[in-house]
Amino acid sequence: MKKGFIKGIILILVISLFVSAFPLEGLASYRTITSEKVVGYSGKVVRSTDGIYDLGPHNTEGVTRVAMSSEYINQTIQVTEEVITDNKVTWVLISTWDGKEIGYMDKAGIEQGANFREITNEKEVNYQAKVVRTTDGIYDFGPQNTPGVNRIGTSSQYENQSFIVSEEFVTDNEVTWVVLRDFDGNEIGWMNKNGIEKSFDYREITSESDVNYKVEITRLGDGIISKGPHHTPGASRVAFSDEYINKKFNVTNEMVTDNKVTWLLLVDDAGKQLGWIDKAGTSQISENKVVFSSNETTLPEFQTVEEIQSTDLTELPEELILEELPEKNEQPLLKSATIGHEKWIKMSSTRKLTNGFIGWHPSFQYYDYYISFYHLSAARMTGVSVSLGYGPISLSVPVGMNSGGKLIKSNPKKWSRPAIYGNVTRVKWKVKKYTTMNQYIKTEIKYTNQPSSYYTKTRYKK
Repeated sequence: MKKGFIKGIILILVISLFVSAFPLEGLASYRTITSEKVVGYSGKVVRSTDGIYDLGPHNTEGVTRVAMSSEYINQTIQVTEEVITDNKVTWVLISTWDGKEIGYMDKAGIEQGANFREITNEKEVNYQAKVVRTTDGIYDFGPQNTPGVNRIGTSSQYENQSFIVSEEFVTDNEVTWVVLRDFDGNEIGWMNKNGIEKSFDYREITSESDVNYKVEITRLGDGIISKGPHHTPGASRVAFSDEYINKKFNVTNEMVTDNKVTWLLLVDDAGKQLGWIDKAGTSQISENKVVFSSNETTLPEFQTVEEIQSTDLTELPEELILEELPEKNEQPLLKSATIGHEKWIKMSSTRKLTNGFIGWHPSFQYYDYYISFYHLSAARMTGVSVSLGYGPISLSVPVGMNSGGKLIKSNPKKWSRPAIYGNVTRVKWKVKKYTTMNQYIKTEIKYTNQPSSYYTKTRYKK
């Protein structure tokens, strides 16, 4: 009897040891995180059997499996965080290449790529350059090895071609990158500055006016330039004044460049544009007539600049009318006669932010702890105005709620706060101002920052 009892005790002990060595998932205690750090590098999913979890590593409190690595096999991803659990397994927070967060998976299931570069300096420039090196990559939204950027071509496609250079960016490895545009202002891409040869700095247009008078060409040797004054983006000489000496033309536009030269746009009596000429080489032979705006009824109308800025980039028209309204405390009949409307003409655009942090959600003013879900309204929206380093941004997001609506998951073991992420593109506009009687006043250059593909997600305190 005793022998049987002892054997039973031994059997129970053996079974207990065996079970403790292989704990059941449902009964096992949670893993604890021993370290975590922010990282930034590319990677590729190379193992198809891993689970991917939403708020942290597998078997940490509150997490749910949201996918399997087989869904992303051989795809290039971004890695933004590394977390180590108490069993010495390293987990990585992965996102799609365009920045949409996927979740946490075992680092052993990915192949690590290059570390992301950081942009340390940026500036707007304005010069013409020629592509002289054929071995450079051309990239879409930023320098090579910055998050979300893809190679879209090589410099060999553009060898010996000239382009407008509108911006320069320096990365943390001290390489300068340039943004190339064609002469219509369309962005070609980004490439290493060492692969181009600068031709000349462009002249800046300091003022522009619509006019209406006649001139006679009186000086030999002047160039007649298409698409703008000499040495402005896209301009090229099409003739000399010698061919038109003593001939008369209509003038519809004046521009002054930063070297204080006034240029005239010549138009013949049939309405055909000849080109731009230095005003000093002409003689005015008729009075300037008042210029009125043409019928713009087919263009979309906006009431405020904020309305323009809050329009998604994909829905933004190439041309629009901005109706300038009186101040709230001003009666419409007392509105100034110089305030009428503006015609906005899109000139160019540059991506400034790709799936990055735009700002905090206005319904949640502080970080919070022990929050598993944030609630957003499915119907009500609220306006947001934020300012980044290059200017203000306006957009609309769902209102925060105490319950119901759309759920934004959060790790209850971290300090968190809902934030707005997405793309931001800076748009350059030519703006023509008119009075309430449609009389032309002046032309200005303005910029707006347009959001696109924006959304709300949880942001954790570092």
